[in-house]
Amino acid sequence: MKKIKNFIANIYISIVKFIYKILHKEFTADDRHVWLQFLGFAIIGCSNFIVQYIVFTGCYYLIDFNEQISNICGFFISVFNAFFWNNKLVFKGKKTFKELVFSLLKTYVSYGVTGLILTAALLFVEVQIIHIPAFIAPFINLAITTPINFFLNKLWAFNDKSGMKDMFDEDENNSSTE
Repeated sequence: MKKIKNFIANIYISIVKFIYKILHKEFTADDRHVWLQFLGFAIIGCSNFIVQYIVFTGCYYLIDFNEQISNICGFFISVFNAFFWNNKLVFKGKKTFKELVFSLLKTYVSYGVTGLILTAALLFVEVQIIHIPAFIAPFINLAITTPINFFLNKLWAFNDKSGMKDMFDEDENNSSTE
C-alpha cells in the first residue's frame, strides 16, 4: 500500500512541478505539503462523494424526495464521513475532544456553504433551468466545490496553517516527529 501511495504522490507532484515550471514559479517544500494535502483531501473527497451520491440518488429515486431534500440527506451523512477521514488522514493534529467537536461544527459550516448553499443553487440552475439530469449534476458540482472546501477546511475548520503531516508522509505512524 505504501508503494502505491508513493507512486501516486510522485506522479501527482511531478505534474504539479511541471505546471509550476510552465508558470515560472518556484516549487517549495511548503507548496509540496499543501499540494499533497489537497491530493489527500481530494481522494477522501472521492469516497465522500460516493457516500453523498448514494444517499442523494437513493433518496431521489427510491424514496422519491425532490433533489433539494435528497441533497440535504446526503449532506449530513457525507460531511461526517469527510470530517472523520480528513481528521484522521489529512489534517493530522492532536486535538482534545472539545477541539474535535468544535472542528466538526466548523466542518459542517464550511461544507454548508459549499455543500448546501452553493450546491443547492447549482442544482436548481442545472436541473430546473438547464435541464441537466439530476444524476449528472453532482459530478459537475464536485469540480466547483472541492477546491473551495479544501481551503475552508484547511485554514478554518482544522486551523492548519502550519506544516502538519499529510497522509503521504513517509513516517505517517510516528506522530512524535514533526
